[in-house]
Amino acid sequence: MALFFDEAVRRPLDACVPYWIKPNHLSLGRVALIVPLLYWWDRPIIAVSAVIVAGALDLFDGPLARIRGQVSRLGAFIDAIADKAFVWSALLFACRGIFPSWLVWSVVVADLALIAIRPIKLAMKRSVNATALSKVKFWLQMIALCLALTRSGWLDAPAAGTLGTALFCAVMSLLTHVHDLGRTPS
Repeated sequence: MALFFDEAVRRPLDACVPYWIKPNHLSLGRVALIVPLLYWWDRPIIAVSAVIVAGALDLFDGPLARIRGQVSRLGAFIDAIADKAFVWSALLFACRGIFPSWLVWSVVVADLALIAIRPIKLAMKRSVNATALSKVKFWLQMIALCLALTRSGWLDAPAAGTLGTALFCAVMSLLTHVHDLGRTPS
């Protein structure tokens, strides 16, 4: 799937993204978007726009790295941290009071567990690549944030349901990683 997407976006990325812009710049751009998100959290157009731009940057940093041959462990780590920093900032500050606190903290704890398992898998020489579930989880989180940040009370329940589904994906992803630790290396 990733290779198909990479080929689909190769030309636009080559045409629109100057070579001096590295994939890690896109990841760090997501971190920079935390500032306008937190400053204008009460302005739905700006807040939702920050989430959409952050999502677009996440969508293209991986393909840009693969197309340009700039894939690195550091880049994968920065990408994962940028995702979590953005989502956690939004959940803990910009969306405060919209989601039940147990749901927000469950998402944070599940993400922390996913971060904690990474060095263990590296030490055991296991793949630490993002799973399909992790990608689905991230996109569900972004959708939940967009719904919540519209500040339309009637979208709060669908936003919480979407975030709950993202939490389910996080737990399943974590279980997949734990299962991978127990298997015999090939």
